[in-house]
Amino acid sequence: MSPDANKSLKISSQPSVRSHNAGLSLSYPFDWTGIEDFSEYRFTENGLPLVYLGKHLGWRFYPITIAQWGLYRLQHYARSREERALHEALSAADWLVANAEPWEGGGLAWVHDWPLEFYGTPAPWVSAMAQGEAISLLLRAHLTTGRDEYLKVASGALQTFVSGSVCSRYPDGSLSLEEYPADPPAHVLNGAVFASLGLFDYAVYLHDGEALRLWELAVQGLRRNLHLYDTGFWTRYDLFPVHRLASPAYHEIHIRQMGLLYELTSDRAFVERQRKWLKYQRSLRSKLLWIAGKSFEKLRLGLRDLFRGKLR
Repeated sequence: MSPDANKSLKISSQPSVRSHNAGLSLSYPFDWTGIEDFSEYRFTENGLPLVYLGKHLGWRFYPITIAQWGLYRLQHYARSREERALHEALSAADWLVANAEPWEGGGLAWVHDWPLEFYGTPAPWVSAMAQGEAISLLLRAHLTTGRDEYLKVASGALQTFVSGSVCSRYPDGSLSLEEYPADPPAHVLNGAVFASLGLFDYAVYLHDGEALRLWELAVQGLRRNLHLYDTGFWTRYDLFPVHRLASPAYHEIHIRQMGLLYELTSDRAFVERQRKWLKYQRSLRSKLLWIAGKSFEKLRLGLRDLFRGKLR
């Protein structure tokens, strides 16, 4: 769905090069400590992670994971100046360059060629989270090497946001960035935040007005709709009609993301939500309600899948 507010936005075929180090840190701002260390993935001989997508799909390259791996290794390089970490980060960026494909709206995208059964989404599909995190890695790869292909692909990836092909609307009409395209929209919280960080990085690194406007719209959409993710005792993973609760790991991600958005915007709505969700995390009552809620959720989803199977 193309956001009306962005219909007039257009992007040039070549990215601006006015300022390549205008406040963009080599180290990605999200802290994965205690959440992700990439120890559960297989790696290719070239040092790229493979994700297990089930018995039918097996081990696959997954754009989100490759982008995150590159950003994770760049964080390590920023701290240690270990050349191996930089090499692995650039290998991830090179994979993104080599595997970007033309997508609707004139952009470049990392196209998934398998269906999303949970959301009922057929192949092919594109993820706003993959697009945003890829932009964040490609810009940092350019920061370290100066290679133009990184900027060109990042510019093409931005076009998928400008055209609205990875966007939808929240119930109030504000902009939502979709990790997973679905009908009705899934509105995955962590994916929307990670996607928005790519817009922020592009705006900062290249002084790009289109990216800045999209970032502001995305942040506005998040701020206006955070209450929808709050159950009163925990956070929701998404707003899809099955009403899934976030796992403890994703609840922690939500908490950290709220703190990061506050750092970037100084908007107290984010830090206030962060403090509220921290209280849930530390509350025995909330943990017990989460256990009960997850148990009921698994029962509901099991019955849903059983019913679907009988209809096939």
